[in-house]
Amino acid sequence: MTPLTLALFFLLLSLPFILYRLLRGPEWTDRLIATDLLALSLSAGILLLKHESGWGWDRDAAWILMITSFVGTIGASFAFNSVLRAREGKEVKRSDRNE
Repeated sequence: MTPLTLALFFLLLSLPFILYRLLRGPEWTDRLIATDLLALSLSAGILLLKHESGWGWDRDAAWILMITSFVGTIGASFAFNSVLRAREGKEVKRSDRNE
């Protein structure tokens, strides 16, 4: 068994645990982290398969997936923070975000 095959095996082995946390996470933060981890695992799988088979275009797709996932996670964090603060009755101002 080659190291790349072993890495792909462990990557596939982690997917049910990520999906469990995505579906059953008690808090929105658990689901958000699981979504980010799922995108990262998908990107790693694409890169591993690219290295095994020699496809050329998959590296760009993996980078785009990683960057959009990262930006989406940051955006969702700010959105959820605003919603939670609005539920508490606090006004959300730009200066309040640094607290």
